[in-house]
Amino acid sequence: MFKFINNYFLSAASLLIFTGMHLHAPVSAQSDSTRLMSTLQLLCGEQANGRKPGTEGHLFARQYIEERFRSVGLAPIENSFLQTHTTQSGQKVINIHGMIKGQSERYILITAHYDHLGRQDDQVYYGCDDNASGVASMLEIAQFYSDYQPEHSLIFIAFDKEETGLLGSSYWVQHPPVPLDDIDLILNMDMLSKNDNFELFASGTAHHPQMRPTVEAAAERFSRLTVRFGHDRPNAKLDDWTLSSDHGPFYEAGVPHLYFGVEDHPHYHQPTDDFARIPFSFYWQVTNFLITTVELLDNALTNE
Repeated sequence: MFKFINNYFLSAASLLIFTGMHLHAPVSAQSDSTRLMSTLQLLCGEQANGRKPGTEGHLFARQYIEERFRSVGLAPIENSFLQTHTTQSGQKVINIHGMIKGQSERYILITAHYDHLGRQDDQVYYGCDDNASGVASMLEIAQFYSDYQPEHSLIFIAFDKEETGLLGSSYWVQHPPVPLDDIDLILNMDMLSKNDNFELFASGTAHHPQMRPTVEAAAERFSRLTVRFGHDRPNAKLDDWTLSSDHGPFYEAGVPHLYFGVEDHPHYHQPTDDFARIPFSFYWQVTNFLITTVELLDNALTNE
């Protein structure tokens, strides 16, 4: 049921030239656009039904992500891909996490939340940009790293209940399966796929300026994509995103972070945040930029 491919993707993919995966991880490697877009459509399609926690659509998305983690060779953490918690108010939180073992005992977390708003007033809030886009890109990064061993150990996390107060990421920080002091970076992705001006924001370098040159070096490889910095300082012209998504609890715990996302658009938290409105070319560029960014950061943080 997870092998869905739309003919649209095949025709779109025929316009693009891909390079394959290599054991030594060339920075020029690209994601498979057909797989990327079919994953995105699946996660914000009718079966996912807006991925509201506690619904069949949320379960469908969780099972799909867990199966993808398994299929690309991620190892379960503490013998499971699931980290489950019930809050004092009775809310069930189910994070999905898996690891690619690196050459060191240092960690980079690559994260995106998979929950959304579901069905409200007989309308489905599909959450394609928010945040099926982050999850689909995260899965492409995991796929890229399935063929060789990175320097850092990479932990991929699909957080639950971001939309209702960052409950999944807060619990992970409170009950980390690895020491927080051993984490060099959390790279969080939330809303990656919709911007008419080909602009993506990298937030967090105001707090961690040593990472900005690496992000800039990755951006230089993508001439059509504009990577902007900001949304990470109070009292600035841009609103501060430091605590706005699942990197927030990590920031408060002292873990360095980078957050990638687009600015709000008219479809944010609306039923119109659907697959039909995703600009294919922009989103594919963003995903490839993020693959490159993770690779460069893996090397740069190792050499610090």
